[in-house]
Amino acid sequence: MGSFEKISLGGKCKREPVYGADLCPQGVKLNFGSGLSLPAERANRLASTAALAKALPYLLVLIAFALRLYRIDYQSIWRDEGVSLHLAASSIPVILADRAGNVHPPLYFILLHF
Repeated sequence: MGSFEKISLGGKCKREPVYGADLCPQGVKLNFGSGLSLPAERANRLASTAALAKALPYLLVLIAFALRLYRIDYQSIWRDEGVSLHLAASSIPVILADRAGNVHPPLYFILLHF
């Protein structure tokens, strides 16, 4: 961190770094060594922007997790699953008759039946 320079009466900087910048009241600017200095308002804005940039990935993961948990117990049955459930609820002769003219063999559906 740089040194602090008071440019008006009553201004003091807090020595609490927040993500690369120090929080300062109005009238104080940050000196970064080689003549580069930032006004206190801009330094505080940079600190809050840096804090937001650091928190953003965590926020996105939290939102993604919440969306994943939303209605996790909701049962969606697609067409192929519906056909399997329908045949599994049928009797063995019905399964064999249905699968006789189909490309898929009946063993899977017979196992689902039990």
